[in-house]
Amino acid sequence: MAHEITVPRLGWTMEEGTFGEWLKEVGERVEVGDPLFVLESDKATTDVEAVDSGILRLPPDTPQQGDPVSVGMVLAYLVEEGEPDPWTTGPQPRSEKKMGESDLTRAPVLPEEKKILTPNPRTPSISPRAARVATELGVAWATLQGSGRGGRIVERDIRNAVQPHTTEDFISMKVDLRGKVSLVTGAARGIGQAIADRLAANGSRVIYTDIDAKGAKEAVSRSEGCTSLAMDVTNSGEIEEVVAQVVRDYGSLDILVNNAGVNTLEHRVPIDEFPLEEWERLLSVDLTGLYLVSRAGARVMRKQGSGRIINIASIVGLVPLRLQCAFVAAKAGAINLTKAMALELGPHGILVNGIAPGSTLTEGTRQLFYGEGGKFHESVQKLLDHIPLGRP
Repeated sequence: MAHEITVPRLGWTMEEGTFGEWLKEVGERVEVGDPLFVLESDKATTDVEAVDSGILRLPPDTPQQGDPVSVGMVLAYLVEEGEPDPWTTGPQPRSEKKMGESDLTRAPVLPEEKKILTPNPRTPSISPRAARVATELGVAWATLQGSGRGGRIVERDIRNAVQPHTTEDFISMKVDLRGKVSLVTGAARGIGQAIADRLAANGSRVIYTDIDAKGAKEAVSRSEGCTSLAMDVTNSGEIEEVVAQVVRDYGSLDILVNNAGVNTLEHRVPIDEFPLEEWERLLSVDLTGLYLVSRAGARVMRKQGSGRIINIASIVGLVPLRLQCAFVAAKAGAINLTKAMALELGPHGILVNGIAPGSTLTEGTRQLFYGEGGKFHESVQKLLDHIPLGRP
């Protein structure tokens, strides 16, 4: 008796024995880890050529409603011919479940004739990484509310189901990053150091990189288990070497923060007076440097099938200010480059985001606003009046 093979997430059904021809027909639309399985008798088995068995664990007994059987899917339910689908109509089929057993309903024992129904389409899909984490932590994810695109269940949903975040966690930016490897550029001081410190505090192994090797070494000294490397973001060869060393030493690159940037205090002048060499200096770091580091990081992350890239831009990339033509142009470019990267890398499991801070109190802005040589020293109060806290 031929059994059916079904792909619940895609809604395709095929009789057993013709799977090879069917797989050729669907081509690239089916990937390793897609929900492919055969139901034989009252047990579930998988087609190991279609499913990555390294991230798949079948229930040892009869499958239960809500059990994760394969990546990106919810277990199809077995019902006898003519019986309603319990996932959409509510009534439960005959079951071996006894009083006091789990509310998860066991699939009924069926005769040779049986039918496979696709699960309720409202049941969310799950990302491969989230499925692996769910298996490791023993989370039944079918009933979870996904926070990913289209309601897809992602890793944070699984981890939050085990240990929900509190308001205090979000205020103090507590996230479990144990086992993650992060690289932060411009991490010797200021915003970059603060980002690197916070990543380290949440358990990530962080590589503090900066053109100022001594400063990066001092910055990392307070973060146990982390390291620092000298890296000039305008030097593509140096960038490639650093990224290769990170992968060699740690095995992966999960988080990349493009923070390195420069501005000028001296040349706060209109564009007709702005020196070309200063224009080239700012763009080489603030825009081209971001591109070079992102390119190197993206190559690693695409091979991994996952990663996070965060680009630090500036509010002036959205709302330009006078007398900063090069900085404004570079940060506007960084914002749109971030959008382009997100479109290109998203299908490969790489999430790209940008952050556009306003004026932040670092050594540079301290000099700008309060230093004796600060260009805006005389008009500082007018600028601060636009900031709710009254300070950078």
